[in-house]
Amino acid sequence: MASTPRWRLVTLIVLSAVLYFFVNIQRSAVPGALFNQLQEEFDLTPSGVAALGSGFTYVYAAAQLAVGFLIGKFGWVKAVRIGGFLFVAGAVLFPFAGNYPFAYCCRILTGLGAGCLYLSIVQMTMEAFSEKFSMAIGVILIAGFTGGVMANAPLIAAEQVIGWQNALKITALALGVVYAVWCAFSAGVTPSE
Repeated sequence: MASTPRWRLVTLIVLSAVLYFFVNIQRSAVPGALFNQLQEEFDLTPSGVAALGSGFTYVYAAAQLAVGFLIGKFGWVKAVRIGGFLFVAGAVLFPFAGNYPFAYCCRILTGLGAGCLYLSIVQMTMEAFSEKFSMAIGVILIAGFTGGVMANAPLIAAEQVIGWQNALKITALALGVVYAVWCAFSAGVTPSE
């Protein structure tokens, strides 16, 4: 990547690791840590709550197939911009869902957006750290997976103080800020071929 300074690419990778941290919060919190609260809020059976998690997970997995083509045609910057927007939109809308169908649609939107992030992170890391790719992607994934840890005890503690909707609204706000900073830093970045 000749036209983009390495520090800028590394900054984008760090911000992407933070986005991946939020992916793992979303993947673990619903239905995991917030299972009982969601069951009560939407008057669901256990399988109904589990469907909120599977809606995210199935779409997340399926999206990765399409994202490979998207990255190949348009590059990882556009993939993160599009996916990040969908991910943020789903994360912001979910705590406002007043009914189960809307909540389910929000989870699908969140999963679709999150699916765009992983392969983009892999691609940009290969660009920046081709000689030490395995170590770099390992560090990024470990940082991202800590989101799953935060989606348990810390999120439950926040939920007990301010409620699950407010806890997820604050999480979504922080995600939106990170995504906006990512977009600002990615302006003018052209991925290498």
